[in-house]
Amino acid sequence: MVLTEKQSPEDCDTLIAEGEEGSRLEIVVYSDKIYKGVTSSQLSYRSFMPDFKVRYKNIKLAENDYTDISGNPAMYMKVDFNNEKEDGIVSQFLLLRGEKIYIIRQVASKDNYDKFMSEISGYIYSFQFIESSNTGFYKNDEYNFMINFPTAWVFDNSTFPVQANNSKGSSVFIEVIKSSDFKDITAQDLDTEVLLDAFKKKFTDITIIIKRNEEINGTPALMVKYRWLQKNTDKTNGYFVIHYYLIRNEMLYIIQGIVNDTNPVNDEKQIQKCAESFQYIK
Repeated sequence: MVLTEKQSPEDCDTLIAEGEEGSRLEIVVYSDKIYKGVTSSQLSYRSFMPDFKVRYKNIKLAENDYTDISGNPAMYMKVDFNNEKEDGIVSQFLLLRGEKIYIIRQVASKDNYDKFMSEISGYIYSFQFIESSNTGFYKNDEYNFMINFPTAWVFDNSTFPVQANNSKGSSVFIEVIKSSDFKDITAQDLDTEVLLDAFKKKFTDITIIIKRNEEINGTPALMVKYRWLQKNTDKTNGYFVIHYYLIRNEMLYIIQGIVNDTNPVNDEKQIQKCAESFQYIK
């Protein structure tokens, strides 16, 4: 993608990265005193619809929700539009800090939107304010990747394989296995039954409950969710084990999340966002 900076690289308020097919990732920042003391969860989509109408003419709100990016509250909007130039989709995440509003905007034709979002979602969820950029950011130069661990999860930046943990006992573990067996294949070619057999050597009672093909920043990935029962003398504990598999240069990258099955929803979402932030750096 070609990057354009409005104003100067040292003091720009707009960054635009544009792909060959015309899809765009934009980051816009501006100040307004009306945002002082306001959080993104207090924003209303109605305030931003007039701007969409000016920019894209015929518009229709498709989605509106509240989420978080690297632990920062964000409002999400998705709008369908059509005009004399394009029949497309624009979506944006809005974050507030002080008196500044940060808009991360994605624009693409309807035919290209899903593909474009699958390629850039990791970049979106890697957004962090500078003062918190070391909270969950992990980079490995040996295996050429970077990832954002969930905010406030604890990990040792100097070790690999690396594991991040939270206070509830959930974890994310990343390892890389190199083998010629991974030559000329993608993670979506992996046999899940073989993966399960390998898992059974470490986990006693484990089964596959979900498996699906995905893309993480343009790389084919396989997601497999396992149900694991850990049997002790007096009780049985249940866990969900979520694996994201990616393959590159004969190396298998495994992003593993483990959550207790008693209250897994929020931690599973954080593990998913962590996996979606995975990027190769070379």
